[in-house]
Amino acid sequence: MKVKYLIFGIICILWVSCSNDPSSSATVVSTEKWSLTVPLTSDSGSIEIMKHSDSSITCTGNWYYEFFDYPITCKIMSGSVIKDTSFLSLVCTGTAAYPPDSSGKVESSPFTLNISGKFKSGKASGDWQISFSDTVWNEWAPDPGKFTGKLQSGSGITD
Repeated sequence: MKVKYLIFGIICILWVSCSNDPSSSATVVSTEKWSLTVPLTSDSGSIEIMKHSDSSITCTGNWYYEFFDYPITCKIMSGSVIKDTSFLSLVCTGTAAYPPDSSGKVESSPFTLNISGKFKSGKASGDWQISFSDTVWNEWAPDPGKFTGKLQSGSGITD
C-alpha cells in the first residue's frame, strides 16, 4: 500500500514540475525596443515589448526620474501589454531604488507604472503614471505626465 502512495506522489511531483517548466511556456516571436522620454525633464524609459507565440504581449525595462537631483531607477521586472490597433496600454511592476547615502544604505520600494498611448510608425506618445507601495515614496512620486517615444529596434508588434 505504501508503494502505491509513493508512486502516486512521484507522479504528482513530476506532473507539477513539468507543468511549471519555463521551456513549456510560449516563446517570443517578435520584439521591439522603445526609448521613451518625458518632455522638458530628464525622465526617461527604456521598454522592451515582446509578443509571444500564444499572442500574449509582455514588457520589461527601466524607468528613470530625478528626485532632488538624484536619479531614481525603476527596474521593470514584468509587465503586461494590451494592444488595441496602434494603442498600447502597459501595466508594469518592479522595484524602484534611490541611490545609496553616505552610509551605503539604498532605499527602495515596489512600484506600478502605467503607460498608455499611440505606438505607430516608429513613434509613440501618450500618458504615464507611477505609484509606489511605500506610502512615503508615494507622497514624493512625480506627477503623472506625457511621454514621447521612438522605436530603437525590432518589429512585428506595433504598426
